[in-house]
Amino acid sequence: MNIRSIIIKATALFVVIGAMAALLAYNSPDTERKETASKVDYRTYCYGQNADSTNSYYKLLSLYRNGQRSKYICASLELCGNSLYLNGHYAKAFDAYIMAMEMAEDTGNTRSMAICYYNIGNIFVIFKDYEMAADYYEKVLAQPEDKNHKSTKCLAARYLVMCYAKTGKKDKARQTLKRAEQMPLSDRHINEYYRLYCTALVADMDGKHDVALDMQKQAYAITRKHGMKIGMGAYPLSEQASILAAAGRYTEAADIQRTAMHIARSEKAYNQLDDACVALDSLFRKLNLPDSAAVYLNMHRDLTAEKLSAADFYSARNKLKAYEDGMNTRKINLLKRKVNMMLAGIVMMIIVLAVILFYSHKLRKAYRMLALKNRQLISEQDENQKLLAEKNAEGATCQGNDPAAETATPGNEDRKHLADDMLVKKIMEIMNDTETICNTEFSLQTLARLAGSNTKYVSAAISSTAYGSFKSMLNEYRTREACRRLADERYQAYTIQAVAETVGYVSVNNFIIQFKKYTGMTPSVYRKNTTAS
Repeated sequence: MNIRSIIIKATALFVVIGAMAALLAYNSPDTERKETASKVDYRTYCYGQNADSTNSYYKLLSLYRNGQRSKYICASLELCGNSLYLNGHYAKAFDAYIMAMEMAEDTGNTRSMAICYYNIGNIFVIFKDYEMAADYYEKVLAQPEDKNHKSTKCLAARYLVMCYAKTGKKDKARQTLKRAEQMPLSDRHINEYYRLYCTALVADMDGKHDVALDMQKQAYAITRKHGMKIGMGAYPLSEQASILAAAGRYTEAADIQRTAMHIARSEKAYNQLDDACVALDSLFRKLNLPDSAAVYLNMHRDLTAEKLSAADFYSARNKLKAYEDGMNTRKINLLKRKVNMMLAGIVMMIIVLAVILFYSHKLRKAYRMLALKNRQLISEQDENQKLLAEKNAEGATCQGNDPAAETATPGNEDRKHLADDMLVKKIMEIMNDTETICNTEFSLQTLARLAGSNTKYVSAAISSTAYGSFKSMLNEYRTREACRRLADERYQAYTIQAVAETVGYVSVNNFIIQFKKYTGMTPSVYRKNTTAS
């Protein structure tokens, strides 16, 4: 087992553990995504302003309570909430938006999420809770960029300017106005209308009342000239009346405010209608017309009781707060689970690294021992070859001095064995000549020529030895010489390829394969461990 196989196995183990942890996280209760078995046609619940939106609300509520979750039901709840909102059923609209947001969170429906945030902000504006409205408009702007809700984000930026203006936050109002100018609406007339309206609000905060009044007049003129939705004209009219009232021009302010009230009534814009009634009550009191003031005060009370019930609003607001708390808790739990998974992964990584380091240490130690044994084996082989050469020399001397050996006539079989032994000895002598075998041109034919024989006899002689074949014998002798050179200080500056070429290999890859076959390690590892040992 080498370092590569250990690392591969350890990495595979870590990947398997990570995949199992991810699977468990995906199937956990908090992240389970329940999809309805059949797609609900959300167009069935696309109700207009005059439709039975309450009936739609209860149908969708039944689906929600039955545990059905899908992007289609999410879109239906969003549209139902819009219808309830337009018809003044704000508490039920809140409920529909909360359910839609829960589904949007689970299904990743950023469009529905942005629209729900936007309309919740609008409802808070209706009840004069500009701080909460600003929070929800900010959430709209914080949504990921998506062409499907680009216009919603553009409008949210402009209403956010109004919220900051109403709460006296001058710096934020100016910053948001600049931000809104970088997010133009597709309709240039509507874009110009909102530019004038928002810029006038900021100018009024800065004490430029005449400039603000003029801009609000221009904004109202755009709505009349280009046939915009009638209700859009009520906002600049109300702001004009407020500026005139602040300047003590109560009669003019009352006339403009009555116009705004008629527009709001025709559009069923209950919040604008209520604002106009409150303003007219105050203006007529200042004009010493208590009877007229009483009329608008009663209208304000009727609206508050029928459409703008504070009790219903605060009940819905509490539900929204519970939803926000639940979402925050859910996010915290999800974050904790992710942190725990990351910690578990880090612990597993540390364990895997410890195992790798442990076995790497053992492997390096084994390599050093193997390199040392290879060097000892090479030294022993060199010593044995020297002893064999000396023994052959002594045998030849004794044979030359023995008279009986000169007169003895060996048999055919004996002569054959003697010839084979002599050929093997000759081959070994040639193979021990490193200069000869390290020549890249050295081959079986070269060996046969130097031995004074032919390739057939030389191959047969080599097959009778432990090497088995010329190729195996040559590779072993060259590897043995390579081991010497890799351990030799004179060759330390040589690259592995250079060492391979000095021992007769043309291909460095072939050299590495043969070297590893005979030593059990690569040349670079052998050099490193022989140097260390």
